Amino acid sequence: MNFYLIFQDRLVIPDSFLINNDNLVKLFEAPDQGYAKALANGIMVPAVRRNLTSLEELYEQFQQKGDARTSLPYIRTIDSLSKKHRITWDLKDVERQFTEGILHILNSPETLDPNFERLLHKGLKHDIERLYEQNGALHRLDIIKLAKAKYLPLDEKTTKRISRPGCHERTARRT
Repeated sequence: MNFYLIFQDRLVIPDSFLINNDNLVKLFEAPDQGYAKALANGIMVPAVRRNLTSLEELYEQFQQKGDARTSLPYIRTIDSLSKKHRITWDLKDVERQFTEGILHILNSPETLDPNFERLLHKGLKHDIERLYEQNGALHRLDIIKLAKAKYLPLDEKTTKRISRPGCHERTARRT
């Protein structure tokens, strides 16, 4: 984030990142880093869904879905610090852009990560397209739940999670 702030006066952070991005949460909780102060001073600006009155409201929605990785006191602090500097956005516009982006990736002739290609060929592409047909839009959490339930099952051989800085968590098989 410091790198981007060299070139920009402000950095916009999506509201969901403030709730479920573990690395970002750690930065805001570290008092000696100054990120909370940057939020309070409008250097870092949350982009909050137009239909919400507070980040706490979004946190409660994420809690109900099982997708919140923070605490209510943390959210209340972030909400209080950022209230006068936030911008709003329309959920339907972002939902449409996300859906179009996912469909583009699924139908792209470009070479993708080989592991991702294998999942697509095992049926993930078809299942995501079916989700789109059923719901008229795609959502990150629905895709994650689908992939975990159908394509990344945990069994007695698959119990260890590998997480590396800057990388998404993945499952390792014991041999």
